[in-house]
Amino acid sequence: MEIGLSSYSYRWAILSKKMDLRGFLDRSLSMDLSCVQICENLPFHLIRPAERMAIRDEYASRMRIETGFRGHDPKQLQRALEATAELGGTMMRLVVEEVDEEELDIDKAIADLKSVIPLLDKLRIDLSLENHFVLKPVDLVAILKALDSPRVSICFDCFNSIVQNIGTYQALEDVVQHISRIHVKDVQIRRVGTGFLISGCPMGEGILELETVQAILATHGKAPSYYLEGWIDQLETEEETLAFEDKINNDGINYLRRNIK
Repeated sequence: MEIGLSSYSYRWAILSKKMDLRGFLDRSLSMDLSCVQICENLPFHLIRPAERMAIRDEYASRMRIETGFRGHDPKQLQRALEATAELGGTMMRLVVEEVDEEELDIDKAIADLKSVIPLLDKLRIDLSLENHFVLKPVDLVAILKALDSPRVSICFDCFNSIVQNIGTYQALEDVVQHISRIHVKDVQIRRVGTGFLISGCPMGEGILELETVQAILATHGKAPSYYLEGWIDQLETEEETLAFEDKINNDGINYLRRNIK
């Protein structure tokens, strides 16, 4: 099983412009990682093709590059898939709903995604659909089955489905047959006023039972790639935030190496 970084693990470093695409790849190499996901917070599809190909030539032989994108508009998907190919990417993680879609027309999304299946075959790039906030895991599986392509799988995020009142292990059971990637993070839940606050924390300090995740996967014969992400909030200063972010990413990768069997 491979362990890698999603660019959302460096959410604050990237937002602050203290880390760019090459910086993210260099940091991943310094951790001796074999794979990365360059997601939409590092807009790879907007840089010049020559720069993407230069990055491919410099990095793709040293790690497996994947990308991440959001939305189902066919023209935008084509652009992102072609950019992925220019980076030397082998897979694109996809959040199906657009940024402004609080409800998704599933039939429209299926039609849009079907239109790019021939391009997946042409470019030899796979697509991994992520359980995000709008779709229930079973809806994501329905989309995958409708697409009926061996190039389409599921990227499972351990906590996104909590928005749909579906816990980690139930959501995993719902999609496990189709998993190829996992976004792993840890969270804590505490009472605040009359409600609850769910916040990110270092791996191993929250409620994620990694052994339970692995047991469910093993029961179904699955050994997906694990990508570390994070939900940490900003600290008092940018310097403190970026230092903490880097530390918990380094510690998180080491935690996964120790605990993933």
